[in-house]
This record gives sequence, structure tokens and C-alpha cells, in this order.
Amino acid sequence: MLAICRGAQILNVACGGTLVQHIPDEPGHLPHGEPVGGDAATHQVKASESSRIARACGHIALTARSHHHQGIDRLGEGLIPVAWSEDGLIEAIERQDGWVVAVQWHPEATAAADPAQQALFDAFAAQVRAQGRS
Repeated sequence: MLAICRGAQILNVACGGTLVQHIPDEPGHLPHGEPVGGDAATHQVKASESSRIARACGHIALTARSHHHQGIDRLGEGLIPVAWSEDGLIEAIERQDGWVVAVQWHPEATAAADPAQQALFDAFAAQVRAQGRS
């Protein structure tokens, strides 16, 4: 599974986690964009070296385009944080079992010009093909 933005939030809540309800109300957080037609924010994300995201993208430092005012707060059961923005907000989570990757940013917004973001979709497609062969 590859979950993007609200999908990452839904995955976290479905597993019993919670969300920061409005990032701009939290001291110390950078702008993360505005959802539904608002301005996007471009910021850096650092992924854990051992994460599926880092392996897929080939980098631990990624440039993310985001449109969210909520974020992951308390992690849901079975989820691990694997990427963070400069302000410490969790930007990606994964499950230890299966190929479950959830990012808080929008890789589709920059994939055409950013090979690292496209690589995330390529890795997901490869996992889907591999599942079809098993």
C-alpha cells in the first residue's frame, strides 16, 4: 500500500493513532501548505536510512511538496515513523510487515521533475507486480 497525504493520516488513525489538528496552531512548526486549493509548501524531509522510502528513492534527503494542515501526532499500533520535516513533524510512516508506506507530502506533484519522487511510485508498482506473481 502507498498512502499519500490524507491517506497517511487515515492509516494512522485507523491503527489507533492521533493527529495534530491544526499545525499552524502548534508553536515551532514550519508551514506545511493549505489543503483544498490553498498554497503548497515545499520543504525538506529526512528519511531513515533503513526505511523503504530511502531504499526506493535512493536518498535520505528529499524535497517534499505538501498541502496539509494536520499531521501525525501519536502513532498508531504497528506503525513506525521513518521521515521527518525540519521542524520534527512526522512526514512518513511504515508498517514493519508487508510493503506499507505512507507519506504526508504529495510525490505526484513533483514526480515528473524529481526522480526521487518518481522512484517511490516505481517501487510501489514493482511491489504490486511482485504480489501478482506470488
